[in-house]
Amino acid sequence: ARAGLQAAVLRVEIARARIRYDVLAAYAHAASACQIVSLSAQQAAHGAELLRITRARRDVGDASDLDVDLAEVSAAQLISALLSDSLRAVTATLELQGAMGLPVDSVLISPVDTVPVSVALPPNSALAVAAGEAEQRAAERRLTEQLRSRLPVPALRLGVEKGDPAGESSGLLPMIGVSLPLPIFHRNGGAVGAARAAADRAAAELAQARRDAALAVAVAERERAVTQARLAADRTALASAQRVATRSLAAYREGAFSLSAVLDAQRSAWEAARQVLEDIAAFRSAEAAVALARFVGVRP
Repeated sequence: ARAGLQAAVLRVEIARARIRYDVLAAYAHAASACQIVSLSAQQAAHGAELLRITRARRDVGDASDLDVDLAEVSAAQLISALLSDSLRAVTATLELQGAMGLPVDSVLISPVDTVPVSVALPPNSALAVAAGEAEQRAAERRLTEQLRSRLPVPALRLGVEKGDPAGESSGLLPMIGVSLPLPIFHRNGGAVGAARAAADRAAAELAQARRDAALAVAVAERERAVTQARLAADRTALASAQRVATRSLAAYREGAFSLSAVLDAQRSAWEAARQVLEDIAAFRSAEAAVALARFVGVRP
């Protein structure tokens, strides 16, 4: 019973650790979605400004009606993207509130932390392995209990009966009974077999838990490394895309660049910035996954 209680306590701690991971991942996703909304709002403002510039150039004869139409289409698309991103941000925030146990009928929090800081790793506790070991001990002790129950327990019964069932006496009749079972044919074989099967299953589950724990740590660490490298590469691409977008807009104002090239440069810069924000959320989730895998499955 003590071993079973210890296993149950460890399973509760594992469940709590997984809830903490779910909240961390949901927060990273919601924070990224909110930052993407801010980015979309800036792009929508830039699209409106580009439309104004294009109309002004058309009025002085430096741009055509086709350029204005292109600018209007781009501005409308940016507004549509802003509305879609706003909906995703609200949905992600409500999901975060649900993971935190808060009401989900309205937005109550505003996630703002998007810096990919390192997650504080708790001590490596190997909770899953420890829970499996406790369950194995409990199964082995249940098997021992059944093995010791092959010999039935003797019994002594003392009591009195009131009245004779045949009606010949109405007084109190003393009763003494002694039971000495002899296990000639019955040796508790069924219970012993079930207990032995449970012990074998607990041992197999413990071995599987050890393999799963090692695999989870290896996968989480590899995913974190890949996500970190992808984030660094995307930040480099973002810096280049932003320079191209700024220079192309300046060249367009001077009449040295076409509007379609400006729109392509701005779209590339917006997509690069969006990818960086998504990679930040993925990196934070990967950090939390490594912390969870080490906390649950790795010994100190």
